[in-house]
Amino acid sequence: MSHASHTLFVVVGLNPTLDVVMRVRGPAFGQLNIADKSAAFASGKAMNLARYLAQLGNETLLLGFIGRDEAQHFITTVESSGAHQQFTILDAPTRINVKIIDSDTGQDTEFNMRGARVTPEELAAVASNIQAALPRARAIAFTGSLPPGAPSDIYARWIRQAKQAGVPAALDASGERLRLGLAEHPWLVKVNWFELSQQVEEHAVTQERAIALLREWIAGGTEIAVVTRADRVILATAAGVWQATTPRQVAQNPVGAGDALLAGLLNGWGRALPPAELLRQACAVAVSSVLSMDPGSFAPADYEAILPQIEIAPIGDTAP
Repeated sequence: MSHASHTLFVVVGLNPTLDVVMRVRGPAFGQLNIADKSAAFASGKAMNLARYLAQLGNETLLLGFIGRDEAQHFITTVESSGAHQQFTILDAPTRINVKIIDSDTGQDTEFNMRGARVTPEELAAVASNIQAALPRARAIAFTGSLPPGAPSDIYARWIRQAKQAGVPAALDASGERLRLGLAEHPWLVKVNWFELSQQVEEHAVTQERAIALLREWIAGGTEIAVVTRADRVILATAAGVWQATTPRQVAQNPVGAGDALLAGLLNGWGRALPPAELLRQACAVAVSSVLSMDPGSFAPADYEAILPQIEIAPIGDTAP
C-alpha cells in the first residue's frame, strides 16, 4: 500500500520502555512465581502506536528518546515493522516495566519505572525533530507518560505548534498532561474510563456523564473524542455518538490495546471512513492486538475474524 509523503503519521513519545511480560498461573506476593511464558519487548505507548500504524500500511515516523545501550534493539524493532524513527539518544538506560499476567484469568498487574531524567537540551532536540517533520505530516500523535525533567505542559505546547502548522494533533495521555493538553483542544483525544474520571475528580463516572464530557470536548473544537472501557468503546464526533461492544478474549498480553485502538482510529480517519466504521475497524485492531504476546503487532487473520463480531450502536440523537 503506497502513500504519498504528505500522508505521514508522526508519533511522539518521550518515555520508552523495555517491557518484560510474564504469564504466571495464580501469581502471589511473598513467594517465588515461575512464569509459564515470558518475553521482553521494545515498547512504550509511542513505540507500539508507530508499529501498529506501520502494520496498517501507513508511512510512520517515531520521534522521542531512547537510552544508548538499548538504542539498536529499539531501532531494529521500529524499522522491521516498516516505520521510521529519529530517536534522540540518551546516555541513561531505558526504563524497564514488568507486566505479570495471570494465565488463568488474563488479569494483569504492572510495575513501571519512571524513566531517566531528561535535560532541556535533550527536549529541545526532540522539539526540533517535530518542527522539521510537521510540513509533511498528515497528523501527529502525542502519547504516553513523561520522563522526569519533562514539563507537564510539553504536549500542550507541541499541540499548539502543530495546530499553528495546520497539522491535526492527537492526544493519548493521563493526569496533568491530559488536562493541559485538553485546554489546547486537540483534534483527537483518546482516554480510558479511569483517566476520564481523574479529569473530573469523580470516583464513579456514569456512561451519561462520560458522553456529556466527550460532547463538551467536541463543542470545544476536538473533532474525535473516544473513551474506552473493558468491553466497550464510545466515540463522539460533531455528527453524533456511537458505542462499540467488543467480544471478550483471553488476553495473551493486554498491554498495547489502547495504542492499537488509536492506530486504528488514525488509520481509519486517514482513509476517510464514516464514524461507525472507523470505530468498528479501530476496535477490531485493538481486540486482535491482545491475542498477540508482542505489544505493537497483531495477526491479520485475528483482525478479520473479530471485525464482524464488533457491535456498533448509535447513542442518542446521532446523525446516520
